[in-house]
Amino acid sequence: MVSLTTYCDLTKAHFDAIIGDPTSAVIDETVVGLLNARDATTFTVSTPTMDGNELTLYSVEAGDLEVYETPVMVEGLVSLENMASGDVLVVKEYSSVESPVAYKSYVTHTYKDAQTSPIIHFIKKIGAFGWKITAQQTSGTNRVLKCFFIRRRFS
Repeated sequence: MVSLTTYCDLTKAHFDAIIGDPTSAVIDETVVGLLNARDATTFTVSTPTMDGNELTLYSVEAGDLEVYETPVMVEGLVSLENMASGDVLVVKEYSSVESPVAYKSYVTHTYKDAQTSPIIHFIKKIGAFGWKITAQQTSGTNRVLKCFFIRRRFS
């Protein structure tokens, strides 16, 4: 089995292979190793189109944790490569430290115009009661984001 590669070692080509058209993408050993790693439980790929509303890009809810029977670790990548001059995107992380889930803001980042380093990397977040990432485009032309998240059992 190929060892689990850290997200920092994934190139834009790897990211495009994961996010791109699955019928034509060629996924190399690094990505196969990542997706089939011993402790990987699920991965999610999405390409949401911003519409002016705060959209959830990924979340871990209480019901998910019951399935896994343990807290989980989440990592993810979001590409802002489609942003252009005049665009403003607000990305927020929320977490809950109680059940039932009661989200509180964890961190907020605002991105403006075209991005020279367009990949946002969400590093090992623990979802014990709930965790989510949202994005809202507040200015400019509505853009498509490319998102990849992986959820692993906490061990």
